[in-house]
Amino acid sequence: NDSMLLVYRLTLPGRMLNVSSRAQTGPGASAHILGFVVAGPRPRSLLIRGVGPTLAGFGVTGALADPVLALFNATGQQILTNDDWGIVANLADLRAAAHAAGAFLLEDGSKDSALLVGLDPGVYSAQVSGSAGTNGLSLLEIYEVP
Repeated sequence: NDSMLLVYRLTLPGRMLNVSSRAQTGPGASAHILGFVVAGPRPRSLLIRGVGPTLAGFGVTGALADPVLALFNATGQQILTNDDWGIVANLADLRAAAHAAGAFLLEDGSKDSALLVGLDPGVYSAQVSGSAGTNGLSLLEIYEVP
């Protein structure tokens, strides 16, 4: 029995533009979770979104009607949360960040969720869950904002 282990380290030029994941999502243990690492010597500006209702405009049926987005640090402590992106104080900043990152626009007044954050290097996780017991498909996105 011979075993072989191949390990590759890839160094890619440039920066990470976006990562996204689509999943069946609900409350509690049915939450949609995406872990990520911010690396490098400086903080990064990130746009993190939990999209549900806007997915219908792309032909997705059964989208999560009211996603709630939460951001956690490496110890599992909740750092930020958002429910209903359109009612935040920094709405203009969220729109500008989405445009700069090349993200599709969220519908005005939708119940999608979004956070614009500056994160220090470290380990984090973003979590989308269904508000008030709702279930459906969600898209969890993380964009580095230039």
